[in-house]
Amino acid sequence: MYQYIFSITPDKPRAKLTAGSTTIPVGGSVTLSCSVEPSAGWKYRWFRKTSGSFVEFSTNKEENGDITVIQGGMYMCMGMREKTDFYSDSSDEVTVQINCKFNHFNYFVTIAFLNITCTGTKTTNITCFNDDSVHLGTVSNKVFVTRQPNRPQIFSDETITLTCEVQGGETTEWTCEWKRTSTVIHKTNGKEWTFIVSESSSGDYMCQCRKRDDWFSSTQWSEAFRLSVSSKPKAQLNSNSREIPAGGSVTLTCTVTSSSSGWKYFWYKERDSSEPLTGEEADFPSNGQMNVSEEGLYWCRGGRGEPAYYTDYSDRISITKNVTVSSSASSSFPAMFVVGPFVGIVLIILLLLLWRYRLSKDLSCLRSLQSDSSSQRAAATNHGANETENHYRSLLHDEVVKYAKRRERPHPEKSCLYVNVMPGINSST
Repeated sequence: MYQYIFSITPDKPRAKLTAGSTTIPVGGSVTLSCSVEPSAGWKYRWFRKTSGSFVEFSTNKEENGDITVIQGGMYMCMGMREKTDFYSDSSDEVTVQINCKFNHFNYFVTIAFLNITCTGTKTTNITCFNDDSVHLGTVSNKVFVTRQPNRPQIFSDETITLTCEVQGGETTEWTCEWKRTSTVIHKTNGKEWTFIVSESSSGDYMCQCRKRDDWFSSTQWSEAFRLSVSSKPKAQLNSNSREIPAGGSVTLTCTVTSSSSGWKYFWYKERDSSEPLTGEEADFPSNGQMNVSEEGLYWCRGGRGEPAYYTDYSDRISITKNVTVSSSASSSFPAMFVVGPFVGIVLIILLLLLWRYRLSKDLSCLRSLQSDSSSQRAAATNHGANETENHYRSLLHDEVVKYAKRRERPHPEKSCLYVNVMPGINSST
């Protein structure tokens, strides 16, 4: 390192230093121009003041008096003719400032420094040092919050992931902290935070990150991200009919609130298994619809995400079959109205004929009994009139009695209606 003492003599030309701007923006630079008038053919040497003395830091090898600087400080230049080893007088000093934004106890401020070096670009971290290589701070990257899954509506008990995105810091390892409604509620050893939400999780979320290997460098707090959590939904089940027509089917439709999306539907029927119906057991024309051709109780629910999140079950719907009478059977109804009365009349006539037959048979049995009774009374009277023929009549009476016993009479319960016939008494009907 060389130090130079400059003096001005009347016979030497003087270099002139101009700056396009005396303030370097964060991540930017300014151009300094050095010239010696009125002659040409000069090359230029550049000096920057460090620790109280000017130190040469660059030399233009070509006849170009422009240089770009990114450091704040005091600059000076001079011209030289390389072949003759002749130097002009040095220029006046020009002070260049730099705006550096850094974090000081979680407050971000912008200050103009002189002897400051800031490295980086506008889209990455801008780190500022002073001339003694003391780290002053890091310009904040822009940060914002994203959410996965990014659905229009989130429900209680769903799992979500919030990410603190740091522009330009995709490959940097970060530790981040999160706050909701101005209160720090969580810290993560990374940019992502995964958790199960509830209705109380609703609110405005903000995040801020720091490098893992540099606790003094941090981003700004992100803008607020609104999270709204609704209560757990219940599936709705509808049917175009509750009765299955002969040889047909009905269509069931399962839905979840219209403002939500990404649902897959699961169908159930009252049976021994509690597992949802499969494509082999039912007809699913589209997601959320099922054609039913068997009667029974049906219900459904929705599910989405990984791991799967399920809604509450829908109400159950009872589906029945519509039993109708065939056309051939219905066409016989008019004929039955004609044949029915005719058959009834015929049955009545047959009953009357049967009754008359039974009545005539009973009268015939009654007459036979009356005739037998009269013969017995006559035989008893003749036996008392002729005493001389007692022996003969006694024999005859015995034969009559034997004949009467041998005669086969019908059983009363099967063919005849009997009446009491007393000897010597006339029965009248």
